[in-house]
Amino acid sequence: MRLPVAFHNSENYGTLIGEPVQFGRPFFGRSEEYESVIPKVRKSYNELLEKSKRNLKEALDDFLKEVSSYAIVGYDFILCLSKDLGKEPMEIVKVLLSSIYIKDRLSYIKQNLKKKKENPLEYAESFGELVSLLGTRNAYNLLRKNGIKISDTTLNYLYKVSMMPSSVKALIESRKLLLTVAFELPMENIEEAAEKVVGLSFNEARKILKQFQE
Repeated sequence: MRLPVAFHNSENYGTLIGEPVQFGRPFFGRSEEYESVIPKVRKSYNELLEKSKRNLKEALDDFLKEVSSYAIVGYDFILCLSKDLGKEPMEIVKVLLSSIYIKDRLSYIKQNLKKKKENPLEYAESFGELVSLLGTRNAYNLLRKNGIKISDTTLNYLYKVSMMPSSVKALIESRKLLLTVAFELPMENIEEAAEKVVGLSFNEARKILKQFQE
């Protein structure tokens, strides 16, 4: 399970790494989860800056391989990295797309596209990571270019799952909550809604979730 992490470049303090906020409040995980994750991301980012002096591609690979087990970074990471390295964002993106890490993620997605998912959460987070880093349209084009045919709607649903609170992700990971049911959850009351549809089929869950749309 991975937590979204926010990057921000400050004129006075440089690159800041922290917990993103949604709906005006902490949303994605518990404070103790972020207290564990943020220092690890910050340490890996500092190592990335140092290693990039020798080889940016290898440094990016090492960074993503390390943080991908516990965090999802987005385009704000690319913007901060470009600022810290004095490079254009598109130069960072170009190197990123040629990295072994991204190639491995695309290979994983392709292998699991039409199979019963051994780990539905990891599957969703793999798509969500690409959308976070590249944006929906660029991620969609990258997937199509690599022979991965998926609709805009499904891609958006998978990204939505990757951005869900850790408590809901835990239900998906433990298979108490179907991935297709998670697609239908309302984001504002998501934890309450998820608890009401644990263990239900897609059709059973949709009937209950209608009350959250009224």
